[in-house]
Amino acid sequence: MYLSGTFLGYSSFMSPQLSPISSVFNKITVVGEGTFDKLHVISEELSLSSLLAIDITEELSWGTTTIMLAEFNNNLNAGNLNLAGSVQNWDIYRLADGDTTLVKVASVDGTDEAFIDYRVPPYKNYIYTVFGSTSTEISEPLTALPLYVDFFNFFLIDEDTNVVYIFDLDVSSGSYEIQQDVTIYNTYNQFPTISQGARKYATNTITAICGDVECDSTLTQPVSYIKDLKDFIMNGRAKIFKTRKGDVMRVYTNNFRYGVIEDAIQSQPMSISFDMIEVSEV
Repeated sequence: MYLSGTFLGYSSFMSPQLSPISSVFNKITVVGEGTFDKLHVISEELSLSSLLAIDITEELSWGTTTIMLAEFNNNLNAGNLNLAGSVQNWDIYRLADGDTTLVKVASVDGTDEAFIDYRVPPYKNYIYTVFGSTSTEISEPLTALPLYVDFFNFFLIDEDTNVVYIFDLDVSSGSYEIQQDVTIYNTYNQFPTISQGARKYATNTITAICGDVECDSTLTQPVSYIKDLKDFIMNGRAKIFKTRKGDVMRVYTNNFRYGVIEDAIQSQPMSISFDMIEVSEV
C-alpha cells in the first residue's frame, strides 16, 4: 500500500490493544498471518494516549484527516477512489521459468475461490498472475510467488467435472505412434512424389493396475470402481492426459478392457487397459 503523505503506523498482530510504532512511514508492508476487521488511515500523528484511547469496536467514519477507510464489507474507499464493483471474472495467466510471454490458462467466475491448472507441464517453475475484471474495468495484476511443479505418474483428467484418475501401479504403455497424412504418388520418374497433409496426432495404449487406496496403503478394486472407470473412459468426452515424462495432451479414450487378475497382489485386482487418441493441443 503506497500513500502520498506520511502517517503513524501501528501493529495489532499480537493483541486487540493498539501498539504504536515510533516512526513515520510512507509505505506499509504486512508480513505473516493476520486477520483485520477494518483499516483506518489518517493524515495526522496521534499521541500514544490518543492511540490507546481508540475503541477498536467503534464504527469507523470518514473524517477530514482520513486518507483511507476500509471495513472489508464489500467496499473500499481511499480519497476519491472507489471500488469499481464486484469482480465478474478472474483471468488467470502463467509464466514458465525462462519464458517472456504470459500464457492465459483460464477465465473463471468472480465468485470462484479456487482453480486447478490441470494442463501445466512438470519440472519447471511457474509464476501465476491474476487479473480481476468487471464489464468495464480490469484490475492491477496479482502475482503469486514462483511455484515448482513436480509430479510422476500417468493422469487422466476431465477438467469440467474435476474427475482425476491416477495410474501409478504396474503401468505400461506402448510406443507413441504419430499418425500422419502422407500420400505416395508413383510417377514415370525414378522416385515417387510425396504429398503430406496437416494431420499429425499421437495414439497409444495404456495398461495399469488401479483402484482405491486405503489408509493403510492397501489397494482395493470394488466392482463399482471398475464400472465408474469404464464409464469414464467410454463417455466420449475429451480429457487431459499427462505422462511421467511431462507430456500433456488432450485425448479421446475408448476400447476399455479388463479381466486379467493379478494373483501376486493380495486383493487380486484386475489389470485394465484403454486406447487413447490425441485430438488437440493444450
